[in-house]
Amino acid sequence: MTAKAKADWDTTPDLFEPLQAEVSTPEQWLELAELVQPNDERRLSHALFGDVDLNIMQALHIDFSNPEINGTKYHEPLLLPLCNGKGELKQVAIMELGKRIYIPPPDHKPRAFARFGSFEQSQPIFIAYDLFNALKLADNGYNVALCILGGVLSDEVKNEFSNHECRLIKSVCSQLSKAGFNRLYMVSYSQVYPKLHDALKNAVAGYHVRFIDSDLDIVFMDNPEVQELIDEALQKDESARNEKGLNTTTDIQALKSVRKQITQQNNYSPTWDALLPLSQNIELKPNPYPIDAMPKLIKDASIAISEYVQAPIAMTVQCVLATATHLAQRSVNAPKPNDVSGIGEPCSLFLLTEGKSGSRKSSSMSLANKVITEHERKAYNDYKAELEAWESELNALPSKKEQGAFLADNPKPCDPSSIFNDVTFESLSALYIDGNIVNASISSDEAGQFFGGHTMKGDTARNALGGFTKLFDDGSTQRTRGKSNINGSGRADDVRLAFNLQGQHEVLSDALKDPLLREQGFLPRFILTVPENLAGQRTQDSAFRNKTRHTNKDPRLIAYWQRCTELLPLFDCERNSQQIDSDTPARPIIPMSDEANTVELDFYNECERLQAKGKRYEYIQPFASRAPQLARRLATVLAYFEKQSVITGETMHSACEVLRHSLKEWLRYAEVETLKKSDAQELLDWLLKQNEEKILKSSIRQYAPSKFRNGVIYNEILTHLIDANYIQIEQINNKDYIVINPKCRKTC
Repeated sequence: MTAKAKADWDTTPDLFEPLQAEVSTPEQWLELAELVQPNDERRLSHALFGDVDLNIMQALHIDFSNPEINGTKYHEPLLLPLCNGKGELKQVAIMELGKRIYIPPPDHKPRAFARFGSFEQSQPIFIAYDLFNALKLADNGYNVALCILGGVLSDEVKNEFSNHECRLIKSVCSQLSKAGFNRLYMVSYSQVYPKLHDALKNAVAGYHVRFIDSDLDIVFMDNPEVQELIDEALQKDESARNEKGLNTTTDIQALKSVRKQITQQNNYSPTWDALLPLSQNIELKPNPYPIDAMPKLIKDASIAISEYVQAPIAMTVQCVLATATHLAQRSVNAPKPNDVSGIGEPCSLFLLTEGKSGSRKSSSMSLANKVITEHERKAYNDYKAELEAWESELNALPSKKEQGAFLADNPKPCDPSSIFNDVTFESLSALYIDGNIVNASISSDEAGQFFGGHTMKGDTARNALGGFTKLFDDGSTQRTRGKSNINGSGRADDVRLAFNLQGQHEVLSDALKDPLLREQGFLPRFILTVPENLAGQRTQDSAFRNKTRHTNKDPRLIAYWQRCTELLPLFDCERNSQQIDSDTPARPIIPMSDEANTVELDFYNECERLQAKGKRYEYIQPFASRAPQLARRLATVLAYFEKQSVITGETMHSACEVLRHSLKEWLRYAEVETLKKSDAQELLDWLLKQNEEKILKSSIRQYAPSKFRNGVIYNEILTHLIDANYIQIEQINNKDYIVINPKCRKTC
């Protein structure tokens, strides 16, 4: 949009004076502002410069007319000219603290950068992404290229980048490099903001940008401190360049010209570092968890735990659902279609959360499972005392006959534990068959122990997976032994098992690629979430510490724990304690309302349609097929916990939203893990097939597979190949050529 001019007939007074002419070019926009010199009092007291005491020796464009631009009223905005690498004016950025940075049309998106300093090719250029850091560097006499990232102009410290922002920084590096600026630097904070530092390194890889590390944002440093930090780093770099014969006063263009001649004469021999493995370039962005769709008790408790533990909300919801499932599976069944028997099916859930060690699942589970943990601890202490008394009484009997009579009337006390973090299927099955437990959960924040444990190895894996899926499907387990151990055989029906596992990405991706886990349908029975990683963001202050001392008084948690207490059954180790009589099912079904049936049917058809060829779930059909069943089970758990006698449409909608979230998570794994090779490997294979030592870079856009013809994609892949030492970029006659590492032809 262009700036609006007031009509001639409009005589009303202006609170904000509009721009008096329509403007369309960067030059016209700059003419509307005033070029303000460094010593101008209006600039010294300006909101952008007065508070931070920055006064660079460069005139700046400021519009003191308080214009209204594109519907937004500005107060003395700064107008920064944006130039390309050659210094040609391309755009203007209009900036005011606390408001979105505006790039006038036709682009609206930044495609150039702001320049501070003389920009001579023999001098270092600092690339900045924050206005105040750029001004601080310029205030100390350094040349600065400011990358405009868009969004709201803020004076807060930026601690992460989006992919789009990384591409903007990469574009600035590319423009400077092509224009002959080879001494590029960035100030980074690897210790304070490691994620930000890693993102910067990835963004500028291939452009030989040197990093100057600081443990404090330079905006908060005195000028002498800034100069000491940067000058020392520049001096070291210049010494290294001089040792290589690259005197810093050398004309860079002349050096490039000589290098071209050498390359053209085929006498140039690039040096190569060792080849590095090519990654799949996996980037798992967190899908927002549908927390607002959850019923009140579970939603409030999950949010409260997230606040106190500083864990992602997706993780705390999974922990709360695990507790609710453990309580519900003992008492109710889920409805199912075509229920000939009329008893429904278990409402047990298998929950899986991706997360690294230290992501605070244990702390989240501690609060979520508080009532059950305290109950089982008391029951276990009672059990130990009872066992000790039982053993004393048994050992006091003098004869085997008396002991046999005692055992017949007094069976050995049972261990009341029902939540396990490390148990084999054989041991668990024995506990069910022997009547020691009816209701159990496996809960562990080390999924690697489960997937890599004895049960999941070798010949036992298939039997164990079949046993776990049988428990999930109908709540039964069976064990058959030879005649010599006939007493070891047996069967248990109407028992329940839930899972709550957390594992690192590597563990889950390896599991997904295991054909046995997929063929047996074990993984598709899991509800998956991949929470965002909050490491580095969980700072605390005294107010937070004081708040955590009163966790037990939070009304949200009190209400949740009270409901858990209401649902907690009295301890009874005998398996048959739940049977009322032979004609009455131990667990009633929570039926679905008509509205719930409609919601579930719509979800079923949605999952079915999206499994078709070319549709979203084509490659995760086992997961999509299982989703409606899991939605009914989850809806049963939610209804039971929220004191509903019928599954409402709203509750079923909540469950379906969670399953949609889970399918999105599984879909990302499937898209990445089912690739036979990475994009980088595929492009490298194509380059090798050209059988040329040097390949014109632009030929990729013309002749390579279509997926690589997108400029952004192929540049990112080339950067990865450069970082892994498979290729280098050489300029010959002003054209970029790809040079392949000779070692590739031997190893690839």
